[in-house]
Amino acid sequence: MFRVIYHLSIWGIGGSNREGITIYNILPDIFLFLFALPLAAIAFFVPLWNIHRIMVARKDAYYDNFADRVAKLEEKIRFALDKETLDEARVAREEMDIAQVLDPDKIGYPTWLFDRRILLAFLAPQIVPIASLVVQLVQWIPR
Repeated sequence: MFRVIYHLSIWGIGGSNREGITIYNILPDIFLFLFALPLAAIAFFVPLWNIHRIMVARKDAYYDNFADRVAKLEEKIRFALDKETLDEARVAREEMDIAQVLDPDKIGYPTWLFDRRILLAFLAPQIVPIASLVVQLVQWIPR
């Protein structure tokens, strides 16, 4: 697949050195834009989507574990207050404060492999070639 993209891009570069825009010059660009780029995006993002689903499942399990732990500590505090044993309630409250440090909302449990800064840094160099391809395609459209 990448060999096809390589050959088409070389053909497109060589064709763009000629005078005028013809179907011969623009055909590799059209093929790249309509077929190869979407296929490459699918080949890149489908495996990442599966990893993302695994990360979301682990986050959900972590949320459930955290919620169970907090529920047990709340029950321990209620039970201690019902028995009027303030020392046990204080100990349970301290445990609750410690458990709140592990709150998934506070620690920002990741569900995607990349954060936005990394993805933007990766895609920024791709903007110029894609923009030049779109401009070339727009110029070719008869008016």
